[in-house]
This record gives sequence, C-alpha cells and structure tokens, in this order.
Amino acid sequence: MCTTFSLEELYQEAEASLEFREIRKQKGYEPPFHSEELDVLFKRRNGIGTHQATIKIRVSGEGEPPYDASEGVGSVDAMKEALIKALRDTFPMLASWRLTGFETKVLEPEKSTASEIAVFMKATDGNEEWTTVGISGDILEASWEALVDSIEYLILKDK
Repeated sequence: MCTTFSLEELYQEAEASLEFREIRKQKGYEPPFHSEELDVLFKRRNGIGTHQATIKIRVSGEGEPPYDASEGVGSVDAMKEALIKALRDTFPMLASWRLTGFETKVLEPEKSTASEIAVFMKATDGNEEWTTVGISGDILEASWEALVDSIEYLILKDK
C-alpha cells in the first residue's frame, strides 16, 4: 500500500513551518540569518564512523561570516551543532533550545530511495514546544530545512 501526502497535510503537522510559509511571503521579510555554505562529511575508517559539518552563516546586519565546524553523533547532529556554534553569540536564546523529536516520512514509497523525504523536528525552549518540517529528495537537506525553521522560529518568537 502506498501512502502519499500533500504539502498541506505535511505542513499541518508542523505548525512553526506552516506559520513561516506565510511570514516569508510578506513583503520586506528578512530572515535573521542566511546559510551561505554547508558541507556535511561522513567518514568511516576501521569500522568507526565520524560526522562533521562545516557551515558559513551570514547573520543579518553583520559583516563577513566566519566558517564554523562541529562534529556530531550523526550528520544531522553535526549540522545542528555547527549552526548553534555559528549563531549562539548573536542569539543567546539558543542556549535554551533543544530538539525533542526527529521523525521522517517517505513521501513516495514506490520510488524507494529516490523518493522525497519529509523530516519533522520537535523542539522546545523550555516553555513552548513546536514542530517544523523540511521536504527534499535528500534527507540531509530536508533535515537542514527543518532545523533552520526551528531555530528561526525561536529567534523570531523571542523578538
């Protein structure tokens, strides 16, 4: 049995991303940061895997962005750690941000590994919990989209 999902159904499960779809359409909207580069590396040597993400993030209103790199338990964790490292000095509210859930849905099971993937992330700042979604044919790109939405949601809700 193949189950397909509409974009609207997926965004209904991710209220923060749904809210951002509307906010981003507003004239003059400027996100608090832009991802200029992201490299994710997985290496396996002698049966041991390592995950590293290198990132270049431009914070709105600031000068030339530095590169930041972090390792993680997995590739998504490495991306999360690099993003937090790049933004934590500018956005101190990130100290309270935590991921509390991570779920994937294969959107076109009949396409197997060529299917688009929806990645849902649940996060909290200790007071509120929200869900975001990223959708892509690449699980890391979908994870990145959900991760960026989650952090951007926190930054904007605290302004």
